[in-house]
Amino acid sequence: MSGSLPILQAPDLGNFRNAPLDQFGEKTAAWHWMRNINRQVHNMAPVLLKLDSNDVYHIGGTVPARNHGPSETSLVKNIPEGEFVVGDFTHRDNGKRYVMIVNRSMVNSQRCTPEFRESPSKVNYVSPITGEITPYVAWAYFLAPGQGVLLEVNPEEKVAQR
Repeated sequence: MSGSLPILQAPDLGNFRNAPLDQFGEKTAAWHWMRNINRQVHNMAPVLLKLDSNDVYHIGGTVPARNHGPSETSLVKNIPEGEFVVGDFTHRDNGKRYVMIVNRSMVNSQRCTPEFRESPSKVNYVSPITGEITPYVAWAYFLAPGQGVLLEVNPEEKVAQR
């Protein structure tokens, strides 16, 4: 085919805009970004694949049309400073609760200090580097633009009344 490129015989439109491969079939910065995020998702997959979604909501800033902020059943009630998308999940095997918090800003890093509706006895995060579940240190955790963190939330055990 005349005027086509070596990549799947794509037409030469000169319009690559950060594609993972450029018009010469060479890896671009986007290829490396995609490889990085794919590795992170792969490391968290053993937990992610066992989660059932319960709700998705926005905290901070304007809530987009046909979406909502935290409700009376949301695990997270607030995150000071910044704009976030939060997803609540339940682990289908053990019933543990998880939240995925994503920084909505594509420009600014944000500290991720969620305020939970019920005080958890412990908060862990699923490491995108190792896949291990590790204690979460909220005051020290920042999310880069568009970055997310998956937290395992263990609410306080209720003490039975006598």
